[in-house]
Amino acid sequence: MSNNKLTSGISRVDADKLLRALYHIASHGGVAIPELQDVIGLSRASLSRLIVNSRRQYGVIITWRKDGHMPSAGEYTIEDWGVFDRARVLAFLRVKTERDGEYPRQPTEPASIGKICAFCGQPFTAKSEAAKTCSDRCRSKLSSSNNRVTS
Repeated sequence: MSNNKLTSGISRVDADKLLRALYHIASHGGVAIPELQDVIGLSRASLSRLIVNSRRQYGVIITWRKDGHMPSAGEYTIEDWGVFDRARVLAFLRVKTERDGEYPRQPTEPASIGKICAFCGQPFTAKSEAAKTCSDRCRSKLSSSNNRVTS
């Protein structure tokens, strides 16, 4: 029976995303959060989890180097490749990139989807098929209106 987990417990999809992150950071010398999110196709929270899990499971140390006084200004850099051989990872992914063009996103990740907000009725571009509202404000108001008890 086939299992979609590697022996360490991280899924194959996460391992692929980790390799893409390592390749992108290494080939650019440092990458800002929005750029890395876009390349890998992860939210900020999922990207943070991936980085923490890569340290725990593979010994990969990806650090945030701050630029200036704003907390969001800076870039990710690789301090230690852990169990990975830097040269082999870069060579493997360079061949894959040259063959396929820019390293592709996972085919299961949908592109942006045009939808109508369930609360305010305004059109918006959803990042996932499950999105129902255009903003956190509308999501909160929709949730509170659904939780009200009518008498």
